[in-house]
Amino acid sequence: MEIKAAIMLAMKVMSKTLDVTKLAADKIELAVLSRGQGKTSLRILPEKEVTGYITLHEKEEAKAEEEKKKEKDGKASSSK
Repeated sequence: MEIKAAIMLAMKVMSKTLDVTKLAADKIELAVLSRGQGKTSLRILPEKEVTGYITLHEKEEAKAEEEKKKEKDGKASSSK
């Protein structure tokens, strides 16, 4: 799994489990633990980068909700 995909999965999980109505970069902290060239490194994502991932997550959620609504509308009209 690529780092971006893992971060997006973390965003999805946090949006479902945190007791907030909307994710905010000042309320969460993300870090990436990676291993390369025999060394382990930890990178804490800056607030600006976290905000970017939150925005991307919100767009993906809105798109998925829209598709779900279209699918539901399509099934309702075909059953008539």
